[in-house]
Amino acid sequence: MSLRNLPEKWEKNKFSECLDIQGGSQPPKKYFSEIKKPGYVRLYQIRDLGDNPIPVYVDTKRVTKFCEDKDILIGRYGASVGKVFWGRKGAYNVALVKVLFNHSIFQKPYLYYFFKSGYFQQCLSKISKTAQNGFNKTDLSRILVPIAPLNEQQHIVSKIEELFSNLNEAENIIKQTQKLLKQYKQSVLKAAITGELTREWREVNKNRLESGKEFLKRILKTRRDQWQGRGKYQEPKALDTNKLPKLSNEWIWVSIEQCAFVETGATPKRGEIRYYKNGTIPWITSGAVNVEYIENYAELITEKAIEETNAKLFLKGSLIMAMYGEGKTRGKIAELNINAATNQACAAILCHHLDDDIKKYIKIFFYENYSKMRKRAAGGVQPNLNLSMVKNTLVPLPSFEELKQINIMTNNFLANIKMLGREIKTIFADIKALRQSILKAAFSGQLVSQNPNDEPATELLKKIKNEVVSKTQTKRRKVKSGDNV
Repeated sequence: MSLRNLPEKWEKNKFSECLDIQGGSQPPKKYFSEIKKPGYVRLYQIRDLGDNPIPVYVDTKRVTKFCEDKDILIGRYGASVGKVFWGRKGAYNVALVKVLFNHSIFQKPYLYYFFKSGYFQQCLSKISKTAQNGFNKTDLSRILVPIAPLNEQQHIVSKIEELFSNLNEAENIIKQTQKLLKQYKQSVLKAAITGELTREWREVNKNRLESGKEFLKRILKTRRDQWQGRGKYQEPKALDTNKLPKLSNEWIWVSIEQCAFVETGATPKRGEIRYYKNGTIPWITSGAVNVEYIENYAELITEKAIEETNAKLFLKGSLIMAMYGEGKTRGKIAELNINAATNQACAAILCHHLDDDIKKYIKIFFYENYSKMRKRAAGGVQPNLNLSMVKNTLVPLPSFEELKQINIMTNNFLANIKMLGREIKTIFADIKALRQSILKAAFSGQLVSQNPNDEPATELLKKIKNEVVSKTQTKRRKVKSGDNV
């Protein structure tokens, strides 16, 4: 957006000459309260102006900067630098600034939308090269502000809100579609592991299918053969399944340990340079599972670390589950696309001895059971999964032929869901771009028609200059009066 070709009655002025900002106050956290008490006021922080507010109250004597409803607040530091909020009655902290302006020169919503425009945000991004740098009055001082006639400002705001309302309505419909798509995906996964997805296929092919028991015997033999040469083999125990739901005909419950080997890694001692210096082995943490295939790693460790510590090298194709982790990480599963070691917060499900279709089916099972795995870890100060929980997780097992059919049908559904998901993201991006196009047109004088009867913005600038002169003269009189005392 360029401010070079503004309409005839518009003007532009430096931020410092027509606007001001006021930083917030930051009382020590020991004075915070989760309960509003007499004499206390709500202290707004950036997080409290988003979708998940965490109310904090503080004694009014401990704060010096207050805001009212519909004051304009801007994020000053961190990842939220430049975010624009409508203020609420209370106080605000140092991570926010309040915009100060003359109401006879600017319509408040006009400024609110200007600060959300790509032009202003780009100016800020040039100032704050890193999110932590933030900005101050001096940084903003040279930013040019387009000033439309007051009457036109109101027309601009009305048009912006009309167009934004239409976009909001479209966005809400897309969000609802996104929600339904997520529910549909979960229904597909559930139908896959309960046999409902392949019910008709199974009925047509029932006379040629082996039972789940026969399939398990072959899996256990393959597991046993894989272990040869690695010491004494311990047969995995069958778990009690009497209280579990009844499965489709010929399906059986099996534990993850009956199918695969489950291990974990370790964090080599940080003080040992030989475990990290010139490392060549990728080493990952639980955060790596937030993608379908793991290719990136936290850092590299050495062969010595593998030889001398409990860290292990897991081969490409291993399934990695996060046993610990904040947010939504715990319980997620991903497949290694590289050879890598892990820390102790990850469980590695090793199934290279199995047909690839079995591994695919196990992944489908854990996708569907993500929420259940998280619930199994519930409780305690820091809820976590452990190796025993992962090993003893029970999976419904069909015949091998049906398992392959489940994979084919599920992957087809998931591919379509993923394609629709990408299209939804594109629509969201288009809506965001449309908003910025509207703001660009608004603040370059192209959104609404010009009224020849409007008072030109030059008159508004005269008011600013007159106010500055008046304030300067008042200050001089006070100084002179003080000198005479």
